[in-house]
Amino acid sequence: MALRSKKQKLLTLTLRNLFSLHFSILCFLLLIAFVLIGKLYESTTYSFAAFATDAPRSEAKNHSIPTFIYIPSLELGLPLSEATKTNGVWPTYTDSVSHVANSSSPGEDDNVVIYGRNTTDQFGLLTSLAKGDEIILSLRNGDSYRYTVTDLHVVLPNETSLIKSSNKETLTLYTPYGFAGLKRFVVSATLK
Repeated sequence: MALRSKKQKLLTLTLRNLFSLHFSILCFLLLIAFVLIGKLYESTTYSFAAFATDAPRSEAKNHSIPTFIYIPSLELGLPLSEATKTNGVWPTYTDSVSHVANSSSPGEDDNVVIYGRNTTDQFGLLTSLAKGDEIILSLRNGDSYRYTVTDLHVVLPNETSLIKSSNKETLTLYTPYGFAGLKRFVVSATLK
């Protein structure tokens, strides 16, 4: 009986130690997760540093705002919302992807920047695109612009050269990428 009691005490002590170890590991992992989430928030805040100001659009420019994006090879069609930075943060939407309001609009011979969440119902499938795939933007005024994918990139959030003004008709699609979205997947396309 005493042997069984000692075994039970040893088992209870072992289980307590394992629980304590697991609890310590869990706390450590949670701390790491909070640090990574903080870095992700910081990355999102500075991802579009290339667009320092939000200039208001003229009425003429309002008609050339893109309102819909369609990517035939992914069978993906999404509405577009105009996005402006608020309190240093660019908004994301669950029902649409975002056109950076002070980037160009199609037909302005510059870089049109669109970003979205990395989910299967938004831009999570962009990694399946290939050079030569077509992307179609529809505008508020009814016009459509067709672009051809030319490059696919994985960059750090502070790498903004791909979303800066290009002085040529370019479409740039942008989404978080990788573990905890700590990188960005960028699609570059030129007008057909």
